[in-house]
Amino acid sequence: MELFGVGPLEALLVGVIAFILVGPDRFPELARQAGRWYRVARAFTTDVMADVQGAVKEIEAEVDTSTSGGLRSIRELTETGNILSEARAAAEAATSSAQAAIESSDSTPIVDTSDPLPSQAIPPIEVAIAETVEPTPAPASVPVTSVSQPQSSIPGYGDPFETAEVKRREAAASEAAARITGGGA
Repeated sequence: MELFGVGPLEALLVGVIAFILVGPDRFPELARQAGRWYRVARAFTTDVMADVQGAVKEIEAEVDTSTSGGLRSIRELTETGNILSEARAAAEAATSSAQAAIESSDSTPIVDTSDPLPSQAIPPIEVAIAETVEPTPAPASVPVTSVSQPQSSIPGYGDPFETAEVKRREAAASEAAARITGGGA
């Protein structure tokens, strides 16, 4: 039961010194006043302590809520780190086993090379078309002979329109023959 850092023995020592200094006549009145001050001081300190403790509890609650979110995120990060390290370990194990398989199978092929690869099994499209469709032979070159002018039943008289038509057809035939044979006719 200390108040202001003064213990019971120290309070008794102060009381004895006050009794000697004040005397027995005034000491009871002084003791009553000291008791009242003590009660007021004690009530004041109790109120202040209650206010301080309430504020401290509010601050602790705020800190707890803010740190609980932080702790939750730290836990999540730790779990994620554990998962990541497990995945790394699995990847390293797979890599080392694959490396060991490659080193041990230097002389033995892993894949059967007697079967053709898919790219080799299917011929290119040009080859497939050439195998399925036979090329058409070029038409034999037919010599184009000029068509002579039609003879009229009457010598010296020919139809001029008929002659122009014949010349136009001759020109078209020679152009077609040149296109077919790929050159001059």
